[in-house]
Amino acid sequence: MFVVGCQQAASTPAPAAAPMHMHSETRVFPRPTQAQLDSFSFDVPLPTDTGVCVRRSMPVGVGRMIAVYSPDQRNAEGVQTVTLDSVGHVVRYSEMRGRMTVEGLRGATPAQLDSAFAAKRRATRTSSLYLDLVMGQAILGNEGGGQPEQHWVVPLSAIANNPHFDRPLARANAIVTRCQGRGDRGFFEFQVQKPAVYVGGTSVSPHPAASGATVVQFVVDSTGAIRPSTFKVLKSESSQMVVDVRGVLTQWRYLPAEVDGRKVSQLVQTAVVR
Repeated sequence: MFVVGCQQAASTPAPAAAPMHMHSETRVFPRPTQAQLDSFSFDVPLPTDTGVCVRRSMPVGVGRMIAVYSPDQRNAEGVQTVTLDSVGHVVRYSEMRGRMTVEGLRGATPAQLDSAFAAKRRATRTSSLYLDLVMGQAILGNEGGGQPEQHWVVPLSAIANNPHFDRPLARANAIVTRCQGRGDRGFFEFQVQKPAVYVGGTSVSPHPAASGATVVQFVVDSTGAIRPSTFKVLKSESSQMVVDVRGVLTQWRYLPAEVDGRKVSQLVQTAVVR
């Protein structure tokens, strides 16, 4: 999918190269200077339509994959792919922007397929993005269309929630929400930029606390209210405490979590005390 290549200014020493594992291969990409990263832009925008969600089990290992084809699979001009682990955490996210469909290949040999797609890549300008949350690295680039190619490897933290790149991790989370039907589960705390915060004080008893013998979980919705149907006891040494918590649960109030400035539901785990 990616081809190594970039243009370096003569007065700028080339940053150290860094390896990146992609699709069972290890390729080496250069690191940009901060000025190069700040000036980078994707030559091909993402389509503005919602696209078509396709959910698949991982062919190898445990987990699942969600792909969004825009506008649809046959005529895709943008493909966004989210890889989830066995408990639903986002571990990888990628984007390919630009029409890469090649027609008339029914019955073609593998060599003919490779040749056709290579020719398409050379002729078509595409932009790409790849986030690896396990390795903590990312690749972004532009290639094809007879224009100079760029590919940079950067720390994940440099772009994952960076508004200059339209916060790609938020895009990944939004795909999971829309395509998987997250329902009552809400976002995990590590997936939000501002986690839900309890603001009810100690006037209601029992109430959330930093530590305690009873630990519960529930979803706080985008208004800051708790969804009672999501309540679950994770640990408790007192059955009476559980009864009492259930009785006051709906009186607790939170500031809702936020993703990209938008209020969202979040799965909360907290200790409770009297």
